[in-house]
Amino acid sequence: HSTPVVPPAPRMASRFTRAGASSVKIKAPEFGTSFYARVAGFSFAAGACMEGFMIKTGFYDKVTALEAERRDALSEPPAWVKTLQQQKKDEVSAPSGETPRT
Repeated sequence: HSTPVVPPAPRMASRFTRAGASSVKIKAPEFGTSFYARVAGFSFAAGACMEGFMIKTGFYDKVTALEAERRDALSEPPAWVKTLQQQKKDEVSAPSGETPRT
């Protein structure tokens, strides 16, 4: 028994090869270093303008105040945690025969 040799399946033709343009190669645009230097310069200038605007309008002062308020609010435990802590203190400080007041 010999295994029959099956030829490979033909590849699907793209629209370029069907149109007869198989030798057409699309080249990606090439940008020189001056283009990238201009993009970098523009990006730097835009960022500097945004930072200047935020400083001039007091953005950082407002953000600093909001962050201070947020940290202050998070530095204290919630009321229910305070209640549990107080109950635990009362249990520890109460004499062994007495029940703590709640």
